[in-house]
Amino acid sequence: MQDYILKEKSLARLMWRLSIPSILGMLLFGINQLIDGIFVGNFVGEAALGGVSLSLPLAQMMLGFGSMVGGGAAAILSIALGANDESMQRRVLPNMNLLALIIVALTMILGLVFSSALVRMMGGSGQLLAYGNSYLRISLIGALLPVWGLSCNLVIRGEGKMKQAMMMMAVGLATNIVLNYLFIVVLGWGVVGAAWATNAGMLVLCVLSLVYFSSNRPSFPTQALRIGFDRKVFPRILALGIPSLIMQVMMVIMQLTVYRLIARYGGDSDIAFIGAVFRIYFVANLPVIGMMRALQPVVGINFGADLYDRVREAVRTFWIAMTSILGGIWILVLIFAAPILSSMLPDRAFSATELLNFRLYMSTLPALPLAFIALTYFPAVGNGRAASFIALARQVVLFIPAALIAASIWKVSGVYYALFSTDITISIIAGFMLYFATRRLGTSNSP
Repeated sequence: MQDYILKEKSLARLMWRLSIPSILGMLLFGINQLIDGIFVGNFVGEAALGGVSLSLPLAQMMLGFGSMVGGGAAAILSIALGANDESMQRRVLPNMNLLALIIVALTMILGLVFSSALVRMMGGSGQLLAYGNSYLRISLIGALLPVWGLSCNLVIRGEGKMKQAMMMMAVGLATNIVLNYLFIVVLGWGVVGAAWATNAGMLVLCVLSLVYFSSNRPSFPTQALRIGFDRKVFPRILALGIPSLIMQVMMVIMQLTVYRLIARYGGDSDIAFIGAVFRIYFVANLPVIGMMRALQPVVGINFGADLYDRVREAVRTFWIAMTSILGGIWILVLIFAAPILSSMLPDRAFSATELLNFRLYMSTLPALPLAFIALTYFPAVGNGRAASFIALARQVVLFIPAALIAASIWKVSGVYYALFSTDITISIIAGFMLYFATRRLGTSNSP
């Protein structure tokens, strides 16, 4: 067990000890996503970037499945480490492996059969449909790699070994970036090259994870290659991981709604523009996503050890730091909006309306830590339902009705108004849920 998570008196010091390597890992991941867009936008064309942007939410469903499987397994492992429950620790990976295999088999079969229809459903037609379908099919062929690779990486983070997980992620993503250049620029494979580069990077991550779990470095009994079913552990992984999947599925539904509305009220250039906006928004959030990963073992292990005061203090400490970081990024994005957008759309002259819409959407950044912490906290203490409610409410209850109404009035700009109002509202709701949940925690045992 990672005793320092329980014994470190300064939670601020512990936060940075865990967060810095986690943030670096997520930044590398996000920079890779950004570089994919830069390579495709600069060396293949704006239509290719639009097509990849349409299929990317579908391709990233594999990462959503990986987050579900790995997030649920990591939550169980962290609590078991805090409680010194070696029997539970031993059962985590075999059940995780079985769930990953089942999900990948279903995803590949359905995805390859309906890939073209799925991209068309996202609003693709003509060149955008062709590019998007090509990217999606290659991604589906390698579906096992992101699902199992990310699952393993999250379990390692659940141990509290953020530096180890970051180094593995860094090697995999460096492979992806180098192969992007080779496949797209040197060999001229276009969007197909971008997809194969991503698969290769994830393959490296899987190999490194297998080497780690087969060594004596893990803090729990691994049984990395074993497949097993435990009637208590398997459904528990599913229950605690499902909020991550719901969030990813809802993100796809949100982007489906966005792209279809923009296709109705705008054109291909508007689709390419919001594709760039989504990538930048994702990268801007990466530092706090990294801190979410660091918060999970701190909450889980301390909760498993009944140290509730440390759980409450950890939530406060992480919230202050995350809000400060996103506030600073928000200011930078507001000042340098046009140069940042030009990194992916180099030949585009941005209108005042486009820049205003971009700045409005990015203005939600300082409010988001409340939602991020809630989505981390509730599964980490064994409450998957609360996190699932937040994920569902954001997209289904709030965003879709708001987007349909706002777009009918303000056309393309209405979509951005809906995105802004939804994220602000869900952050407020999550903040209240988090406040009352932490107040209900019991009295701590002595550390």
